[in-house]
Amino acid sequence: MAKPRILIVDSSRAFTGAFNSILNFCEGLRDDYDFHFALPKHSSNISLIRERYTYQEFQFIDISMNAKALLFLPYLVSNSLKLKRYIKSNGIDIVHVNDIINLAGVGAKFFGARVPLVYHIRLMPDSYFARLYPLFFRVIYAYADRIICVSDAVKKKLGRSNKIIRIYNAFNFKEATLKRSRVIDKEKVTLLYLANYTPGKGHDAALRAFAKAFQTNSKMKLIFTGGCMGLKKNELYLCNLEKLAEELHIKDKVVFRAFSSDIESLFAEADIFLNFSVSESFSRTCLEAQYFGVPVIATNCGGPAEIIQDQHSGLLVPVGDIDKMAEAIIKLTTNPGLRVKFASGGKQIVENKFSYKTTIMQLNRLYQDLL
Repeated sequence: MAKPRILIVDSSRAFTGAFNSILNFCEGLRDDYDFHFALPKHSSNISLIRERYTYQEFQFIDISMNAKALLFLPYLVSNSLKLKRYIKSNGIDIVHVNDIINLAGVGAKFFGARVPLVYHIRLMPDSYFARLYPLFFRVIYAYADRIICVSDAVKKKLGRSNKIIRIYNAFNFKEATLKRSRVIDKEKVTLLYLANYTPGKGHDAALRAFAKAFQTNSKMKLIFTGGCMGLKKNELYLCNLEKLAEELHIKDKVVFRAFSSDIESLFAEADIFLNFSVSESFSRTCLEAQYFGVPVIATNCGGPAEIIQDQHSGLLVPVGDIDKMAEAIIKLTTNPGLRVKFASGGKQIVENKFSYKTTIMQLNRLYQDLL
């Protein structure tokens, strides 16, 4: 018997946590479903799925880019009609859109596609998309058969409804022993900040907090790792971060690196992981840090509070509070015993709460309910 066909619609032009998660879901359910992908033209993610999945390229427009905002509606109509044709010609059984900012799934149903529609909501209402979030959500809610939130924090903001459910992001952690790339000097502490260079991700707060903490403990360094995703605004943001490091007189203690997919090597180098985002619906990197036994300091900005147990696996600090961030950095960099305690607690949380098998089963149940 033929497998049900699921069309994944994703707007990412570069590798993101959202795409990583949906790809992990597909890999876990590949024996039961025939997955197709609708991706932007020239997306770097095509190379990741080309040999394993059927895909079609679309002219998806990022409405958050002001220069292209006026093109959004014409391209939405064009993409919606193209998506409708793809659904019909390929016998698609379910359409699964991987983000709130892509209304092509809604458009396909508006123009007559008769297929169950699933939307993944991966942003908090107070994120960079706050201005358009209420409008987009109302439209999606009217047409979607199911809406998946990536955390209870997001679900709580969207209100109660039988069509809204929470399924944590899928992470297929393979059993591995993290091998440190160096002998850990308990007085020389490395802080890792793993996030694409995007405004709102908190890199600037990390620099200011690090500079403040450095006045108390000078035996530490900060490593940023991420990409600009081919966007000029992100390249400018990175340039401004480098200037800020120089202004704060910590340039020689801070390293800015390009994106790397070698997660294990990154965490092998780190003693502490930082995430000072303004808003996070989940936080793949916080979860990965805990899995690899690296204690976390993060802002209490939504999803991280469901991953990090404050004072047990890491420290939660208020959004934008540089003093509290600096205090937390000093506390962990000067207390190796506490870092060991948090590392152990974090790994237990990942194993007990974020099971790959459980999340896969939840999405499978959702698909079966719609077929």
